[in-house]
Amino acid sequence: MQTNLTALPDDATRVADLGQLKRDRGTKSFEISDDCVLGPIFDLFAGRIDRAYGEDVEWWAETFADIKAEDAGHVALAAMSTWHFDRNRCGPGIAALQAELVKRARKLLAGMTADELEHFQ
Repeated sequence: MQTNLTALPDDATRVADLGQLKRDRGTKSFEISDDCVLGPIFDLFAGRIDRAYGEDVEWWAETFADIKAEDAGHVALAAMSTWHFDRNRCGPGIAALQAELVKRARKLLAGMTADELEHFQ
């Protein structure tokens, strides 16, 4: 007698996402540093890739509207000015933009499956 393997259900221990099984509840998922999270977004802004975490540059550019006007001004000044005393004042705005980008990326990462997350390990 031959067993039809395609009719058998998939093994839950092989296909379950992290934390789905009771024995995995105490297992911590891997942590991605903010620098690693920002890497694909920088590549997107530089034109090296066409999507970061599944979203295009237009979607990511909406982040500029999510930061305060003063912070957006710092980012614009950093992009336009070559004077070192101007650029020295831009840190808070750049940090605010990066924090907002990381926040958006982490929301996308939270919705990914374990197989999709393997790409970022």
